[in-house]
Amino acid sequence: MFKYICICINVHLPESRDPPTIVELAGLTLPSTESFDGVSLVPLLKNGNGTSRPAFSQYPHRVTEPNRQWDNNGVLHHQRSSFTHMGLGIRTEDWRFNIWYHYNGTSLRPLWNKIEATELYDHRNDTLWPISFNTETENVANYPEYTEIVKELKDMLQEHFMNDFTITI
Repeated sequence: MFKYICICINVHLPESRDPPTIVELAGLTLPSTESFDGVSLVPLLKNGNGTSRPAFSQYPHRVTEPNRQWDNNGVLHHQRSSFTHMGLGIRTEDWRFNIWYHYNGTSLRPLWNKIEATELYDHRNDTLWPISFNTETENVANYPEYTEIVKELKDMLQEHFMNDFTITI
């Protein structure tokens, strides 16, 4: 019979916005002299009350076959200068919106006036938010009734990424 039980947890931190949650769960505080991305998700985990701030994301792609852009477009183990597209995304409680820009591998910046594709997915009726991607089967970005939503989300995306890239339109 064992007197002590050891529980090992392997914590993988793939996102730079995770430390506030991990630190709060550990009962610690983040140094006030440093800045950290993200917010603690502990209130959401405890009682379902959390932040309603949008989540932003970047997806670089390295298209090698223009007629098959979805195939063999991974960027792992490739120089950033070989990236051909940059997907910028925003996820709100109701929507997921992505814009795929052509990418300048020399300046390492999206070409803001060269959009390859725009995606808008409606999550207003999801019951498994935020984990369900089953509703992302119909891209409604070009539907006239969503023109204002697309404009609003595009403006939010560009405002968010202004510090990462120089935006000129």
